This record gives sequence, structure tokens and C-alpha cells, in this order.
Amino acid sequence: MGSLLNEQELKYLKNRFNARAVSYAKNETIMHMDFDTEQLCFLSKGTVYLCAENEQCERSILNFFRCGEYFTSAMLIPSEYAVSYAYAKYPCEVFFLNRTEIFRFCAANPDWLARFMSLMTEQGHRNAYVNSFILHQRTIREKLTAFIRQEQKYQQSDVIRLPIPYTDLAELLACDRSAMMKELSRMKKDGIITVDNKNITLNPDQFSQTAKPRI
Repeated sequence: MGSLLNEQELKYLKNRFNARAVSYAKNETIMHMDFDTEQLCFLSKGTVYLCAENEQCERSILNFFRCGEYFTSAMLIPSEYAVSYAYAKYPCEVFFLNRTEIFRFCAANPDWLARFMSLMTEQGHRNAYVNSFILHQRTIREKLTAFIRQEQKYQQSDVIRLPIPYTDLAELLACDRSAMMKELSRMKKDGIITVDNKNITLNPDQFSQTAKPRI
């Protein structure tokens, strides 16, 4: 996962900027819409979900962030019908950096500029892929295939470690969990994948022949 910041890079940034690091308990809210937009939030431990709730307090998972990624309030969706927020799915640690200081630092350090550009480009692509492309697929198999293709690229492996629980994946893909699990079983029966708990192993020949999701 070369697009993620590694442990040494995260440690360097924390020390270089004397960053404020905050630990959050499971299910604790990290960010609302009124958060300081000049801050970049780097996830150094755990998993963070980006969610929205409607007027009936029904939650939707819009995206997730893993260790080595960043998020900001600019990723939250303003709406008169929903409240957006980021919260800790599991106990996590986040450190906060001033966006202007980071950009100045990168301007003076070409290697770090290239690193941040790679990180932001990859995350931007995945955010758009999750929020737009996957959700526009018509069938559960197409949604699963699109998600697995993205994780295959992101994890650089044919053995995918599911980054979030199956229940949350169904919510992210906007489909029924039981129907999604049945479709995974069908894909396994068809020889496209094998499933072992949270590990999904692709059969490269069969998976490459799977119809690409509709745009």
C-alpha cells in the first residue's frame, strides 16, 4: 500500500510540526461540519468512518479512512437534510496539522511534495470511486466487484484483507447485508473468489473475466 503514509513518515510529521495528537475511543465523534478547515487530520492508529444522518437519525456510511490516510472537514457533506461527521470505528489516534504549514513545507521539500501529491491523488480517486462509481452499479455483484477491484489496487495484492466489517461494507455499498453475503457465496461457488473470514482471495483468471462494473 505505497500510497499510504508509513509509520516512519507519520512519526516524522508529528515531530517536525510538534503536532497535537488526540486519542479517541470507539464510536467517539472526531469532527463535525464546523471543524477548523485549515487542519489536515492524519490517522496514525485505527479506523475512521465518514457518516451522515438524516432527519430520522438514520445513518449512512459514506467512506472510511485507515492508518496512513488523512481527512478534513472539506470531505464532509453540507446538507439541510443530513448531519455529516467523522467518528472512530475503533479506538484511534489522530494528529492535526495546519494545511498552510504543510503546503509551505512541501514547497521547500520536493520529495515530500511528490509524496503528498501521490497520497492526495490516490485518496481523491478512491473517495470519488466509493462515493460515485460503486454506488451507481446496478447489481450487488457489480458493486462488490468494483469495491474488490479498488482494494486489489490499493492493497497491491490478490489476497484482500477486508478493511471494514461485512455489516459496514453492506451499508457503504447501500445494499442488504444478507443479500450481499449470498452474492459473495455465489461468487465463491462460481470460482471467482474464496472467502476466509475477512480475507478475500481472488482467482485472477476468473476475476479478470468478470464483467466490469457499469459506468
